[in-house]
Amino acid sequence: MDPEVLVLVLSELLVLSLDKGAEVDRAEKDGVTPLYVSCKNGHFDAARLLLDNGAEVDRANKDGATPLFVACCNGHVDAAKLLLDKGAEADRADKHGRTPLDAAKHFNHDALVVLLEDSKFPLHAAARTGDVDAMTQLLEGGVVVDAKKDGATPLFVACEKGHVNAAK
Repeated sequence: MDPEVLVLVLSELLVLSLDKGAEVDRAEKDGVTPLYVSCKNGHFDAARLLLDNGAEVDRANKDGATPLFVACCNGHVDAAKLLLDKGAEADRADKHGRTPLDAAKHFNHDALVVLLEDSKFPLHAAARTGDVDAMTQLLEGGVVVDAKKDGATPLFVACEKGHVNAAK
């Protein structure tokens, strides 16, 4: 069967199951939930549907691995971004003390490393791109102005990238 057709069929089955009252967070013996499996396999649409129907964003398996952790292990940037946007804890460690950032670094998923670091240091991310509006909102919201990421402050990052207005 064509993979695209299979994805459509599975999506329809998921919608029907949820419509019939399926438990969105029902876990297997090892604690694996439908959201975990969706994120592990990079099925963004299924993950979004599950989250929109009340799936717990940080529900971990028996080893403490969350959907965000497993998405980062497998290089699924879209799934990780979705989870972060829905409030996933970027620093939550599994039972071995490994975080999603550790997993992304271990498996050399550079785009995920940037995404996770930007979620931890949003002022640095805004300074890097020169997004003055975002910087203003973050500063008004009480973000730490002199937080250091790899030894650099947001001011340093803005100057390094030549964003004069962001440095002001």
